[in-house]
Amino acid sequence: MYGVIVCPRCKRAKGVDLKQKTTTCACGFEIRIAPSRVRARADTARELASLVGQVSAELAGGLAAYRKAAAPARRRRSRDVHLRIVGVASKPHDRAGRLRAAAVELTRELEVFSLGDWTRVLWNRRTGSTER
Repeated sequence: MYGVIVCPRCKRAKGVDLKQKTTTCACGFEIRIAPSRVRARADTARELASLVGQVSAELAGGLAAYRKAAAPARRRRSRDVHLRIVGVASKPHDRAGRLRAAAVELTRELEVFSLGDWTRVLWNRRTGSTER
């Protein structure tokens, strides 16, 4: 079992193994773990790192900002359908594979596409095609 304690001298959060009797803070103060107040508990050492960050932010008064920054960022899809298709179609290394991927993605995204859509996807510089 792991836990987060706060150094009484420098007020920094520190992750510790709760089976230990003492630990030394970065400021050099030796902390006895048994009488210390455990601010958060974790089952694994991997969980402990995020808990130390949360307790540090809470001590600094910015817990809301920490949670917002720690939230996983969602990737936004490009609004331009043609650029998304170019990205998918540029993965195959042969010309036939790029054409097939572009046709499949155009059909999937637009269902019915025009010659303008087709040329916009095929002659984009990101696909690597320079022939006309």
